Amino acid sequence: MIKPLGTVLALLVMLQVGCAMVGQNIDEAQTKAIEKNKTTKAQIEQWFGPPTQKSIPTDKPGMPAGLKLEQYTYVYSSSLAGLVNTVKTLVVIFDDKGVVYAHAYAEK
Repeated sequence: MIKPLGTVLALLVMLQVGCAMVGQNIDEAQTKAIEKNKTTKAQIEQWFGPPTQKSIPTDKPGMPAGLKLEQYTYVYSSSLAGLVNTVKTLVVIFDDKGVVYAHAYAEK
């Protein structure tokens, strides 16, 4: 009787350690569809959902005067047994018209 109870406890501990995900998965193929000066903020939100982090539109140093840029950052992280296995990051910068000014995607 003790052996099955020990097995059940071991399984419960393994499930607790298990896996974890943070953020919404970022589809790499979809990131390749993002086009500078063409893709809109509405399209990005439709494809990837709400961003993990959003900046307030501001003038950025080194950019043309009066150009207000807004940045959306998407982060997805998954882990198994407490070890980070995948981290995906998508950064999209929009101009003051809500059109993609620049973007970058990274996965490790």
